[in-house]
Amino acid sequence: MSDGESGITFATWFVFAFPVAVINVLLAWLCLQVVYFGLRHVFRFYFSFAEKAVMVHFAILVLCWFTLKPEFVPGWGSLFKHGYISDAVPAMIICCLLFVFPSSRNQNNANKSSATLLDWKTFNRKFPWGVALLLGGGFALAHACKESGLSLWLARMMAVMTGIPEWAMIAVICLVISLSTEVTTNTAVCTIFMPILADLAKGIHVHPIYIMIPAAISSSFAFMLPVGTPPNTIAFSYGYLRIIDMVKVGWILNLLCVVVVTIAINTWGMAYFRLDVYPEWAVIQGQLSSSVSNSTFIHMINQTSIMTSSGNFTENVTSLLFN
Repeated sequence: MSDGESGITFATWFVFAFPVAVINVLLAWLCLQVVYFGLRHVFRFYFSFAEKAVMVHFAILVLCWFTLKPEFVPGWGSLFKHGYISDAVPAMIICCLLFVFPSSRNQNNANKSSATLLDWKTFNRKFPWGVALLLGGGFALAHACKESGLSLWLARMMAVMTGIPEWAMIAVICLVISLSTEVTTNTAVCTIFMPILADLAKGIHVHPIYIMIPAAISSSFAFMLPVGTPPNTIAFSYGYLRIIDMVKVGWILNLLCVVVVTIAINTWGMAYFRLDVYPEWAVIQGQLSSSVSNSTFIHMINQTSIMTSSGNFTENVTSLLFN
């Protein structure tokens, strides 16, 4: 949509999302501790050599992502021609290093087997191949929603929210997406909703990033059901959790995380991305998108204005759906 002009890179995303992640992780830890374990013996941690090695590799991976294209200075990605290096390159390099790096300090001892942090036998045995199929199903579901016209129908339904304050609209969108991602993958949810929200933002003359960033983050707020995200599926597959265990704490986390991301986008997110200024790359030229024409969207906005000014809300909603 922005043709690379939106300013969203790993570095800028990190600046906004890292505080949100820290706050949400602390809230999740607090909820789990209070509900299941209490607050005793919380800070008793021990890391083995292998765990420390994996942590260092992950830190290097994050550093590579951060410096690939940091925006404020040329990143190491500028050493290669455009499009040659992506985020997948450092991820694959670090993954290969895990098959080489030793898992113990005693690798030189003749009595010790030369074990590495990761080996193919373990990887093949423990890798959740069902998660890969789950993600593939998410892509298929997203494509089906687009081809069937469900995305267009959802865009018309979301035009109703143009009559409410922007901060409230963000909260409602985040809540809807966080509930939607409970029954499908975040990949499918983002693929379905992002084009819709982009057209919605341009139609009401709001910075698209103001709507799309909190929506994208909210697509990972799936804490109540195993099918929500691959991590949920992995944790549930071990057999120690029941669905009711996830629901009991998950709905609290959903609400808390939606509140956090709504506050974040309206405070430091607004200042950092300058979301109060409508960007030039989002200016409507001719039509909103290939699927939703400008005249159609203006019709939806007009219908919404009638609804918000009329006393009988139900009748006008029915008129919008079937006329």
